[in-house]
Amino acid sequence: MYRELGGGRFEVTGNAWVGHMRPRTLFIDDAVLDAIARGVTQIVIVGAGYDGRALRFATPGVRFFEVDRAETQEDKRDRIARAGGHGGEYVVFDVVDGGLPALLAPAGHDASLPSLFICEGLFPYLTRESIEALLDDLLALCAPAGSRVALTSAEPSADGPTPAARLWGEWLRRSVALIGEPWQSRFEHGETAQMLARRGWRIVRENADSTRGYVSIKYEIAPA
Repeated sequence: MYRELGGGRFEVTGNAWVGHMRPRTLFIDDAVLDAIARGVTQIVIVGAGYDGRALRFATPGVRFFEVDRAETQEDKRDRIARAGGHGGEYVVFDVVDGGLPALLAPAGHDASLPSLFICEGLFPYLTRESIEALLDDLLALCAPAGSRVALTSAEPSADGPTPAARLWGEWLRRSVALIGEPWQSRFEHGETAQMLARRGWRIVRENADSTRGYVSIKYEIAPA
């Protein structure tokens, strides 16, 4: 069933993604498992795309909310239905439009209860203004205790990328543009943590790995 979520045009980036995606996937998976173990019953995947965690981590009493654009949701529903399964609660929402709290409540999300929000690989495809607005929306949706956000970001390393790394970065930028998702923003070294602090968040857990002069950062954050 899970294979229905992959393939097609998304394979254009090839095996170059594997080393980047493995630690990122494990970090977010750990956040999901920890949330379930802590008794969190609401997991909201923002920009869910073809994320399969609602299938992989289906748990009695835990609701998954999959948030994305209508065309992506429709294709994902079809893929999962062909395999004889179902995902989470589908919430049609384009992050660039803002206003997530007003759409989650009608879908059954209770902002008074703890939630885990996931923003995996999302930031590069949003403008800086949209990212900050999303962080503000998530803060409004977080229950006072127990809620967290698991997110990923990428920055140049402290020494900056090498010329070869810049070429690799340009190849990556062009590759994702080919599947219709061009990058809209970039962060300099240390900028992501600074932005999170400005928007009222504290870092609970952090992991970073460097490849070719770029740093892939994974954060788990909570209201400050």
